[in-house]
Amino acid sequence: MTGDKSLFIDLKEVDGGKVTFGDNNKAKICGIGSIGNNFSTL
Repeated sequence: MTGDKSLFIDLKEVDGGKVTFGDNNKAKICGIGSIGNNFSTL
């Protein structure tokens, strides 16, 4: 997860949903995509 849009090779912005982390903190989902470069993706 990152706030830097330039790191995404593919990004679809969405408005909705939440993700829950291991410590039970929650965050709003703002987009779904792939982070990487021309050589690999995560």
